[in-house]
Amino acid sequence: MEKPSLRAVTEAFLDGSTSSDKILLSGVAAWCLAIVAAPLLDLTVIYSVFSAICHQYPERSWFLLSQPLAVCIRCTSIYFGFLVCLVLRVPPKRGFLRFAVALTAIEFAVAHLVIDVEVVRSLSGMLLGLGAGGFVAQGVRELSGPLGRIARRISFENL
Repeated sequence: MEKPSLRAVTEAFLDGSTSSDKILLSGVAAWCLAIVAAPLLDLTVIYSVFSAICHQYPERSWFLLSQPLAVCIRCTSIYFGFLVCLVLRVPPKRGFLRFAVALTAIEFAVAHLVIDVEVVRSLSGMLLGLGAGGFVAQGVRELSGPLGRIARRISFENL
């Protein structure tokens, strides 16, 4: 049996995706790659960019080559959960997102008041990313589609 080429696999994966899906997936993949590239390539500029959105405490981060990732465990898990959601094309589910937000909020409170467990922090972040990804993808599709263009034109005309 012949192995499919990388191009064939990529085309099959992206088949049916809108251009906004492809752009969003590329952007999120680049974002996640930057998180891992920072310690691998010792890129201080990436740490600086991510410092605006994450505390980056080393004791709350995973390490690669003895260097912390560009964001903490919870943030890393949220972003990679978001990426997995886009790759698997998980549809938005309101109940799942509510559960993930509640779990993350509870985990956050327990971690700061009682006990901090790394695997629970990671799991809650991963579930939050998985829960949010479908809604963001749907929103981007709507904003880039015909109705989004009409809405943007109307809102700019009213300024």
